[in-house]
Amino acid sequence: PEPVFCTVDTSRVPEDHIGDTTPAVLRRTIEQEMRTSSDQPSWRCVAVTRDGRNTNRLRVIGRNEEELKRIKAIIVAK
Repeated sequence: PEPVFCTVDTSRVPEDHIGDTTPAVLRRTIEQEMRTSSDQPSWRCVAVTRDGRNTNRLRVIGRNEEELKRIKAIIVAK
């Protein structure tokens, strides 16, 4: 099956918060929120990668559309 993902554009993040936009920090934030908001205390993100052609874009890969909707809501809220 085709992977389900969303792209996060970090180009408009202020300079003082640029350290919060790494794949590791984004993954940790998503995992913490998903674990507290669901009944899966050991939930893990499939993958968070940086776009090779544009370093301001991060790709978050999910298991299905429903999970991706929850991930998008977390990203928008943060």
